[in-house]
Parts: sequence; structure tokens; C-alpha cells
Amino acid sequence: HDFASAGPRQDLVKEWFFDPIAKQKSVTGFVGMKNQGATCYMNSLLQQFFLIPALRQGLLSCCPRSAARSEGQGSAGENGDDNKEEEAYRSTLLFQMQYLFSYLMLGERRQFDARDLVSSIRGYDGNPIRPGEQQDVDEFFNLFCDRLETSLKPLPQKRLLQDVFGGQLSHLITCQQCKHSSERVEDSLSISLDVKGKVNIEDSLKLYIQGESLDGANQYFCSKCQSKRDSIKMCCLKSLPNILILHLKRFEFDLETMRKIKVNDRLEYPVVLDMKPYTKEGITLKENPDVPDASLPSRPDGYYRYQLKGVLVHQGTADSGHYYSIAKERGRGRTNSEKADSGNNCSRTDGTESWYCFNDSLVTSFDPETLPDATFGGKGPLGGVDRTFSAYLLFYEREVIDFVKKDDSAEGENQSDHESRGEGVADGEAWHAPYDRLSKDPKEIVPADIFDEVCADNYRFIRDQTFFEPSYTDWLLEFVNLSTNVVTMDGAEAPPIPLALTQAMTMHLFENLFHARDCSKHVESLTSRLSQSYARSKTASLWLLELMSKSYKIWPEKIFLHCHRLDVRRHFTVILNSVFQKVAESQRALYHVEDTQCSLRDATTGGGEDDDSEDFVHDSDDDVVINIVGTRRKKRLGRAKFWMSKSVLARFVGVGLLDLFANCPKEGKLSTELFDAIYAFGCLGHTEAIYLIRCGLVLRLTDIYLGENSGVPSKSLMVGVGTSGDGKHSATTQRRIRDSIGNKQSFYALINLLSLLLRSTILPREDDLSDSDDSDSDYSCSANDDADGASGATAEEKRGGKKMHTADPFPPTLNEKTLEKVQKENSCYQMPSRDSRLLTVNENFIKTLFGEDPITVDQIPLTSITQELIAHLCQDNMDGSKQVCKIAQDRLIEKKAEEFSLPIDALVRILKMNDRCASERVPEIIKAILAGLKANAKWEKECRRILCGLQHIISERTEGPSGMEYEVSVHGIMIENLDLISSILKQQETSIKVKQMLVTLVRSLLPRWAKPDTISCKEMDAGRLKKKRSPAATEMNNVTNAETKRRKTVPTTAPNERKMRSDNDNGTEIDQEICLPMQSPAATLRPYENSTVVRRKVLSHLVEIFPVVSSDLKKQSENVAKTFAANCGPYVRHYSHSAAPVDTSAYSEYFVALRECLNGDDYERRLLLTIRAGMLSLLFELDRQGRHASRPPADIVKGELIWFYETLLNINIECGLSFVLDSNLVEKGENRSPEANATVSPEKRRKQSEDHTPEVFTKLMEMYVTTGKQTEQYNRTFTFRFYKLLLLLANSHKDFRDYVHRHDNWTWALNAFILGSSGSDSTTLFEPLFYGSVRFINDSQVFRDRLLTKYLLDKKSNGGRNVNVFTQSRLTTSSLKLLRSVFESDKDSQYGSPLPQDAVRKSCIHTFHSAGGLSLISTSVMKFAKRLRDENEGCKDGVGKGGPGAGGGSTPFTVIIEGLYLSLRCLWMSLHPLRVEEIQSILSSWPQVDDINILCTQLETYDDTEWQKCFEHHNVGANEIESVRVDTVRVMQQAKEVKGMFSCVDGTIRTTNVAGSKVEAE
Repeated sequence: HDFASAGPRQDLVKEWFFDPIAKQKSVTGFVGMKNQGATCYMNSLLQQFFLIPALRQGLLSCCPRSAARSEGQGSAGENGDDNKEEEAYRSTLLFQMQYLFSYLMLGERRQFDARDLVSSIRGYDGNPIRPGEQQDVDEFFNLFCDRLETSLKPLPQKRLLQDVFGGQLSHLITCQQCKHSSERVEDSLSISLDVKGKVNIEDSLKLYIQGESLDGANQYFCSKCQSKRDSIKMCCLKSLPNILILHLKRFEFDLETMRKIKVNDRLEYPVVLDMKPYTKEGITLKENPDVPDASLPSRPDGYYRYQLKGVLVHQGTADSGHYYSIAKERGRGRTNSEKADSGNNCSRTDGTESWYCFNDSLVTSFDPETLPDATFGGKGPLGGVDRTFSAYLLFYEREVIDFVKKDDSAEGENQSDHESRGEGVADGEAWHAPYDRLSKDPKEIVPADIFDEVCADNYRFIRDQTFFEPSYTDWLLEFVNLSTNVVTMDGAEAPPIPLALTQAMTMHLFENLFHARDCSKHVESLTSRLSQSYARSKTASLWLLELMSKSYKIWPEKIFLHCHRLDVRRHFTVILNSVFQKVAESQRALYHVEDTQCSLRDATTGGGEDDDSEDFVHDSDDDVVINIVGTRRKKRLGRAKFWMSKSVLARFVGVGLLDLFANCPKEGKLSTELFDAIYAFGCLGHTEAIYLIRCGLVLRLTDIYLGENSGVPSKSLMVGVGTSGDGKHSATTQRRIRDSIGNKQSFYALINLLSLLLRSTILPREDDLSDSDDSDSDYSCSANDDADGASGATAEEKRGGKKMHTADPFPPTLNEKTLEKVQKENSCYQMPSRDSRLLTVNENFIKTLFGEDPITVDQIPLTSITQELIAHLCQDNMDGSKQVCKIAQDRLIEKKAEEFSLPIDALVRILKMNDRCASERVPEIIKAILAGLKANAKWEKECRRILCGLQHIISERTEGPSGMEYEVSVHGIMIENLDLISSILKQQETSIKVKQMLVTLVRSLLPRWAKPDTISCKEMDAGRLKKKRSPAATEMNNVTNAETKRRKTVPTTAPNERKMRSDNDNGTEIDQEICLPMQSPAATLRPYENSTVVRRKVLSHLVEIFPVVSSDLKKQSENVAKTFAANCGPYVRHYSHSAAPVDTSAYSEYFVALRECLNGDDYERRLLLTIRAGMLSLLFELDRQGRHASRPPADIVKGELIWFYETLLNINIECGLSFVLDSNLVEKGENRSPEANATVSPEKRRKQSEDHTPEVFTKLMEMYVTTGKQTEQYNRTFTFRFYKLLLLLANSHKDFRDYVHRHDNWTWALNAFILGSSGSDSTTLFEPLFYGSVRFINDSQVFRDRLLTKYLLDKKSNGGRNVNVFTQSRLTTSSLKLLRSVFESDKDSQYGSPLPQDAVRKSCIHTFHSAGGLSLISTSVMKFAKRLRDENEGCKDGVGKGGPGAGGGSTPFTVIIEGLYLSLRCLWMSLHPLRVEEIQSILSSWPQVDDINILCTQLETYDDTEWQKCFEHHNVGANEIESVRVDTVRVMQQAKEVKGMFSCVDGTIRTTNVAGSKVEAE
């Protein structure tokens, strides 16, 4: 099929939900009329006209072409243009009326689109009537009849309207003296009757003919009496029309309200109306019954009798409303038997004709019995409100047809002589409406050309019913599947879809399915098949591009400019993308090749290439300049004439896509998918992007985006093929964008496309712009120039000057494909100077860009696109950078947070650029950000948004002593502006969230490298605790040398990731991973400011703002409670943190920053002592609020504050003691050495401590701590810091240590977190609590006795049975280790004088046996033995396998072995110091003695083979076998010792077990 010659269909260009079934003609057989906006008045009137057979046939018998020629419109002799003559002929009112009546008679569609008819009706001002403006139907009737009568004047049918609607009015003035009457006759097409106050039509007609008395000053001059006489003036009907139109005056002007109102009074009218009483002869007979009949006209009664045929109804008010018609179907013709009883008068008889309601496009049947309720008006049912719908025009048809005689006509002798030469009448006989020759055959009355056109439309409509049926698309897809379902050999790929099928699917999709309703699934399926077909067939892709470049250019136009369906536009874009990718490789070499034989202008517009200069003007500023890196050679590429490119792909992109920007109609909008399609072409490669730039797309996009403020010269905008009727190429810029929804303007796609183009080239600098005309148009250059250029030296360098930081020829802001190509070719492409100036010099572009909404499309935010675009504009451009900073600063100050997201993100992006302007740009950016921060200090949302951007800059800087140039500059500027941060933070209107962010910002200024580790509790347990000297002095003395050394080790050219070494505070070297941001390869590192100086400045700032932080934290719970109560109303009786949770992370980073500032020097100590009392007060207040449920138990701020104290004690113990405890206690020497404390007796020291316990001791030990799931993570993170703090204080302060020994807090925490059933040996709390307890056991007998009696040997009732730490189900060895420490404890500690060892052991052992400890230990032994036995049985049976080192599945094997050993060891230690008699006494009352003896025997007999099998079964690692083997040997040896002890006691012989001593020594 020759698709190119057939041409696309034009009827569905703006129809996108087409459903032929829904558009079928009404079941009534009548066709409606489409409302063009507010044309219901016209539709309702013309439907009444159509139902008048004589009027309809009379108009169809006219010849509009003759009328047009006689009026001098479109004559071929005048302009010789047949097309214009045809256009003028079709635009006439007469032709449009003929086309309307023909379609209403023959059409198969539901409605007729009368837009051309509306355009053909001219108002009194000479312009076409406006379809969106409502009119009074009576006024329109007069206007329309006047225009139609004017069109009929040259034709024989000039009296058609007079024959149908024409009547005559007689204006009479009768002298009361002589009865002489003066008469004036007037032609009339309708009669206007009053409604207000009238009951029926008869009353209105009586008022119409009622006479008016002329007397007094108004006397009339009688020609007969020759003097003024009293007279009567009246109006009556002289001749009646065939169609009587009665206009009911329901609109009148209210003089009180001075506005137009509607009269809704009820007015009745009859179906049969007798008009004789209102005619001249009727009035005469009424006044003078004796008047002879000869003096009156002789007319039959049918002449005066009318039948109701139609009612035109108005619904609404005087200001707004709607018109519709109710009409009766006329007879389909007449026969001779229906002629009148005399002359040529014709009598009409009514048959079974039906009534219909014509409401624009809707035509329905109507019951005439409801006419009174539907049209009379008046009140509603039961005297309700006024009905707003009532009759406005009444159409009556006379029973006997008669025409107004020529002699009786008001025109009189003005009739022209040629009226007798009518069409279809004899010479000398005037043409009249064809009442007596009505035809029933449409072919006889409808003009042939219109008949054929309507029939063709009916055929197309019937064909559409097939094509738009879903089953047709299903058949087509099935046919395609069958055609391609070919069995191939050896698994070869199936052949592509034949070209004919691809063409058929394309035509069906683009011409039909895209316009159909409810066909999304079929469209998607067909789009998928077509995309695959075009992706596999280059021939098919080229065919489609060639087709859409020429005859079917309307396809992209209608979809991208007129289609409001998003799915259609996207599917079309998908197909284009497949076509682009298929043919781009083969077409790329032809983009820049131009050939006049390929030009589309000749074929489309009839123009040639001679007038190219009139379309647009270009010079060297429009050229793309290609610079060869290292040389001075340049090449220029001017603007591309895409309409004459040899590449069909380039021609389509230019004519089919780019021209749409200029050819967009006024009512159209540019869809985002148009930009997406062009973007898809540009993404194919760098060549495509450069070609789009050469086509002037940057200028066009800028002009669209900026509108009137673009500054783009109109002559610079390129247009390939215009669409205007005169064939000229319009360059009109459109600035309307249709987004994905179809409502709001969205420039996302435009900005994305513009970013792609800009980042495909470098922007010319100022020096490049000055010598733009000095370059050659090709690559030719001299050898000297080449040599100089290759050296890379500038003019200043040749003169001996310093080498400058030159611009990077391959800046990182270029897109990926561009970088790949230019680096491969060693050349850079420069944007045309004209394009560049519009973006870099015009500040409106940046302002408009910053005003965009930060939307996200396909997971790509507009923010990221804008960032890269602005970064590219600012690359090596300081003026542009300053402009961006100034505009961003103004926006930060003036706009809300939602409106400056793009500016703040853009500032962050360009700040990270490393180019020749970096050092100058950074201060400008920070200045703009700080100015915005200061201006928005009292606005929380705005302040937080700015701080997020600032925090992003600082927190992600390079770790280590050195950083990128911009990072060091930003860091230094922020350090200098700490006072500004303090001032904002101190303001009362500043919100807490903003203050927190300010604190976070300050913290991020601290040096970013490893901090010293805290002191390990194991060191405390081992007795190796020493006062560590702060390394601050060493750092201050050697900081210069250290940092100089580090700078020397860092290379000037750093990769993205490089390991660096820096000195930590302990003086050791550590490895650090420094992640540098992606920058130019020439990025160098600079050292930050001295770390000690930075810490001091930040610490000073933190100390300064502490009162604000403390005040906010103390009032936080109170403020939250007030806010919660205000929101909940008076029904809230009390407040709790569960109802309105307090944000305990508020200001937590403040104390983190304080902790990170600690160095331990005197300057730090002096600063911290100024806030010592305040910090302790804050800590105890937070604890009090937590105890009273005003704050949650997991209080992060309190935890960070405790962590700060613990770190302070770790770094400088003296400073920490002064800060935490009362400084007076420290200065008075209460922190004595062990030797000094040894001279004071324990009783005296305890008495002194109890009598004079400092308040700070009490508050610290009574700090609120709780257990549970909700605080589990908190306890692991912060609570263990609290007990490390207590342990540090106890180890350094004797009085505090004694108080800890006496207080229950420590032992409670030990039991809750370590020893109890809910405790654990693997949490962070284990280290300080367990090792601290071991230390306290060795130090204090009080603590030892309390721990032994209250926790280790205590039995608590649980479910009817006694539970102890030794007998609980949880397997743990902590309690056994502590018991062993109790047994092993002695008094040779550094804190007291030694006591006899046997006495101490006997004392502990006595307490142990008195409390039934032996039974508890026996239970523990059996518990571990049972678990070991279960594990061993599992080994023999081959079951019970667990993980590495697991026994029984969940408990580590080493725990079982260690627990068994410790249980046996404690058992042995509790009996070993006793005498034989005491042991015998205990054994006699010990029920588990036999079980223990048997167990020891079993353990003693275990051999290495059994243990080895157990190791293998439990997957004990090779690195663990040795230690586990040692533990098993200890268990066996300990069992042997216990059994030996029992044997000795039974034989009353006590011997010393030497082997047991060796094992203990090991």
C-alpha cells in the first residue's frame, strides 16, 4: 500500500477518547449538534429550522458557489488560485447551512461538529461570533436571518425566508373625528409578546393589538381634517406567515436593581392557535360587524389556524442558562390530495408525527402531554419555587400555505426584474418555497458534492467501528504471531516481522488505537511488538522516519502538541527511541552532510533554498568551535540546515521534532515527552548532542524557558518547515509546557535536555570570546604555531612570568560520553558564543532555574540535574560563580524553605569544584550561606534547610590533617564565624532543633582523625592503673614539625583513595583511609588549621553556649508537657513521657563535641571549671526528671554527659576529680595515698565517711538506672559508662570508694546485669561491673560480706522453689569466679593492713557453710556435669551437633568445662582449710556427697580419645584445642583432688596433694 500518497487522517487530530459505538446516531434517527462552548442557542434554533421541510429543501436547492462569485469572493479570475476559491466557497454561510442540513439528514454519527458554521456567521461588528459567549436566541435569530437573507440575495431563493417566516404588520392611526385611518405596512419574521402578568398567549396577543390613545399634546395631524385630532394608534397583523414564531419576552431590565432579570411567570399556550382576531380584518369585523365582505380579503379559515410544531426552551437565569428545543416531526412530503381547496394554497394535515427533544448532541423522544409542566414555567409542584425552564420561542405552522403577494410586500416596487428568472420555475413566475414539491429522496435535494462527502464520512465511520473494535486488534496481533512463529533450525533467531506487517501495525496504532478509548492493553502490546520490530529492522526504521518527515509529519505534531493522554505520548516516545538506536550508527556520518535534493522545503511548502537568508541570520557567534588540545588549531561548525540533511534521521529530528517548537498552535502545549524524545536522540552519543546544538536547540530551549526575558533574537531561531498557510517559515516561540498530568507547567524535561547539551561542550571564557574571529575554519596551521601550542605555554609564560592555573580542557562536569570522546580525540568542543552568553550573562536564567519545584522523575531528582548544570556554567567562570552566589543569597533571604532547595544544593555542588576559581569562589559561597542563615534565624524550617547544606559541606570533608583546597577554606571560614553561630544560638526565638543543628555543625569543625582509647577495666583489675599524662604538651611542642612531616608524606596528586599516616594523641602512628571527593586529577591537599587551636576555639565556643544548652534541657520536659496538653485539650489530667515522649537526643552532640575537645591541658581545665557546677546541676536535674517519669529512662543526653565525665577522668584524672567531685575535697588532700590511709583505722574511717558523706557522692550513687528490653541498648551504650565512671572515681578517691563499698547500687547492678537470670556475660556492662567487683572484693571486707551474704548465697522465692545465682538455669561462670575471689581474698592490698590468711578464709568459709553454700555449689557442679554428660552422650550417639565450640546447641563448650572446673574448685576451696573433724561433720550432713564422689570418679576416668571425639563433634577450632585441652586437664585434676579429699577424710588421714598444687600453679 502506498501510505505516502494516501495521507494521514485529519478528523481525529484532537480526538483522543474516540469510541465509534458511543458516537452512533440516536435511536430516534436524528443527529444532534455539538456544543462549541456556549452555542446551545444556535443548536436549538437550527434544529427547529431543519424540521421545516420547505426551508430545508429551499436552502439545499441553492447554489452557494454562484452566490460567492456574484459577491466577488474567491473568484479564479481575481487571484487564479483554485484552492483559495474552494476555501472561500466552503466558508460561506450558505454552504455551511447546506452541509449542516445534509448531515442532519444523512449522517450516521451522533452529532455534527458545527465549528465551521460558527466561523461563517458574522456578528454586527463583522467578526465571527465567539463560540464561548452565550447569546439571546431571539437576537441571534434576527442576526442569523439577516446574514442568511444577505447570502440569498443574488439567488432566485432570495425570498425563501419571507416565504417561510415572513408576515406583515399594519400600523394604523385612526382619527376619532372623521374615522380616517393612516396605515404603514412592515415586514416581520417574528412577534414579541409580553409574559409578565399574563395568563396565556391570548392575553399577550390582546395586549399586542391594544390601541393607544393620542390626545392632548400627543394629538395626531389628520390629513383629511387638516388639523390635529384625537386619534387611536394600534398595531395588528395584515398578513400571516406560514411559520409563526412567537417570542415570549421573559427577559427584562429591572430599574431598581439595574440588572437584567428573567420572568418565570406561568404562560399557557394552545396547541391550535386561531390568529384571526388579531388580524386587520378580524379587528374590523369585531368593531363593525356590518362591514360588507367585499371590502375584506377572502381567506379560508385554515389561513388563520396554526398548529404548534416546536418550542424553544430556556433553562436558567438571565445571567446564565441553557437552550434546548422540543419539536414535532413534520410529514415527509405531501401529495396532490393534500392541496388546498382553492388556488395554489396548500393545506397540511397532521399524521402520527412524534415529538423529540433536541439538547445539543442528545436527541430523545418527548411526550407532548408533558408540555405544560416542561414549558409553561411558573411555580413548581405544590406551590414550590419558580421553575427555571420555560418556553422562550414558539413555532406554529399554518394549516393552509399561502405566500405574501408581491404587490402586498413592503418592498413594493423595489423588487428587481430578474427575480422571475428563478431556478425551477417558469419565466415570469416568482420563486417560492417548495411547499408543493417536497421530495422524499435525499439525492434529489442534497447537492452532489455534499452528498458524496457525507457518504464518505459515513463509510469512514462504519469502517472505524470495525477498526476500533478490540477483536480487530486481537486478530492483528494473532496474525503477526502466526507470521513470525517460524520453526528455525539449530536454535537460530526467529526472522523479523515482515515490513508489510510492521507498516500495517504502525498505521493501525498511530491512526486508530492511539485515539481509542479504553485500549491501553492493546496499545501496550502493539507498542511492544513494534519496538521489537524496529529494533531488529533498519529498513522498517528508515521507512518510518521517511514517512514522518514528509506526508505523515502530523503524527508527532498531533501526539506531542495536541494529545493530552500521557500513555500515548510515552508509547510513541518508546517507539522513537527504538528507531533512533537502530539507525543512529549508520546515519551518524550523514548528519552534517547537506544536499539540496534532500530538502523538505520544496516538497512541503513549495519554497526553495533561495530565501534561506530570510529565515534566520547567523554569524561566527553561532559556530561550534573544535579546539585541538595542545595546539592552536581550530575548526568551526556553523548552524545545521537540518531540513536538507542527507540523513533521514537528522531530517526527522529537525522537521518532525524541532520544528514543533515553532509550529505549536496558540491553543497547544509542548508535552514533556517531546523533550524526552529529543533527549533520547541526544543521549545516543556526543555527535548527536553537537548536532542538536548546531540546530539552534539551545537558543530555542532558552527562549521557551525564559519567555519574554530570554533575550534571544527572533532571527536566530531556526525553523525548517513552517506550517502556516502562506508557506512562510514561522519562528514564533511557544512557552507552554504540558507536564505528565497535563495541567501545570513542568520544565523538568526541558532542563534535563538543556543540561545534556550544555555538558556536551565547554563554555567559552572571556578571552575565547574576544578572539573568536581569529580562528580558521579548518585544521590548517603553521608549524610554529603548532610547536608553540604543543608546548602548552601561555603568552605570559613565554615572557618569563609565573605559570598560571589554566582551565581544564576536559572538566569533570562534562557528561560521560562527551568525556570519553574528547579524551579519545584529544579535542574539546566549545559552545557557540551566542548560546553561551544567553546562559552565563543573563541572570534571568539562574533566577528562573532556582525557582523550579524540586521534583523527582524516574528516581532522578531535578536537584541533581540543576547542580550539574550550574556547576558546568561556573566551571572556570568566576563572574558566573559570583552571579550564582548573589542570586542564591537573595533567594535564601527572601524565600521560604521550599523555594530555595535548588539554590542551597547548587551552592554545595559548586563549592566542591576544583578549578582555577576555587580559591575565590569558596568565600563567596560561604558568605551567601551565612547571610541566609542569619536572615532566617527565627524561622525554623528555613534555618534547618540551610544548615543541612552547610553541614553536608563540612561533615564530608577529607579525614586527616590535610584536605582539599575548598575543604580547608570552608573549615577556616567557619572557625572564624563561630561568633555568628553563638549569636544565633543565643536568640530566644531560635528553636531547639535549629540549636541542635548548630551544635552539630560546630562539632563537625573538630579535627577528624583517631582519638585516644579509654582506659581498659582489665588494666584496673590487673593493678596496672596509672595516671596517664595528657599528650597535649607534646602535641603543642611538636605540632609544627609533626604536621610538616605529614604534609611532606602526602603526594601533591592524590587519587580517590589513598592511605595516609598521622600521629594520634598517644604518639603512635595509625593507618587512615582518606576518601577524597571526585575532582580533577590535579587536586592537591592543604593542611587544616592547627588541631589544638581548633579544639580550643571550639571548646571556648561550647563553654560560652552552655547556659543556653542547660536551660533548654532543664525546661524541655516542661515545654513538651505544655505542648502536649495544649494539643490534647482539658481532658489530659497528667503528663508522662509515654504520652508525649521527650526527644532525649536533643543537644546530645553538644556533649559529644565537648568530649572530642578534651586534651587535658591547663587551658581546657580553666574553661571547664567555669561550667562545673552547671554541668553537675544539669546531670542531677536530668536524673531527677527521669526518676519522676518526666523523661524516659533511656536518656541519651544524660548518657552522653556521663560519657563526657568518664572521658575526662581517663585523659586527666586530676582535672576529672576537680570537675566531677567537689574541688574542695581534692584540695584538702582527701584523696590520700594508700600509705597515708593505712594509718587510719577502718572503724574510724567508716565513721567519718558516714557522718560526712558529700552530697555529690549520694547523687552519683543514686543515679537512676533501670533494666528491661526498652533500655537494653541504652544500657549497653551508656550505662556501662556510668559504672566505668564510678570505678574511675573509686580507684582515684578513697572516700568515694568507701562509699561505693557501703552503697547498694553497685551490688544491685552486678546482680541485675551480670549474675541474675536476665543478666549476661557478653554485654559491655560485664567489664566494669565484674572486674570492679573483683577489685572491691580484694579491697573491702564490707563489700565482700555484703556480696557473699546478700547476692551469692541469697535464695529468692520464684514459683514455689528457691532460686540462687548458682542454681539458676542460665549457665554462667561469673558467680563462681566471684566466689573464688572471695575465697582467695586477703588483706595485703595497698588500701589496708594485712590480716592472717587462715583467719580470713575461715571467716568467709564459716559464712559460706552457715548459709548452706555447700549445697548450692553441689547443685552447680551437678548442673554443669549434667550438661557435659548430655554433650558426651550426644557425641556417642551422633546427635546434638552445634556450632563451633557449642555444647547442646546454644551454650559454648568452653563455658561448660570452665563452669565445671570452677564449681569443683570452689567446692574444694570451701573444704580444704577445715580440719578433718569439721569436714567429717559436714560430709555426714551433706546429702549430695555420694553424687559428687561418683561424678569425680567418672571425670577422673575420661581419656584423651573421648575428649578428642567431643572436640571434633563440637567443631572446636584448631586455635582453641590447646586451651580447651588445658581446661579438661584442670577439670580431671580438680575432680581427682576432691575425690582424694573424700578418701583422706574417710581414712582419717590428711595429706597434702602435691599434684593439686602443681595444677593450681599452672
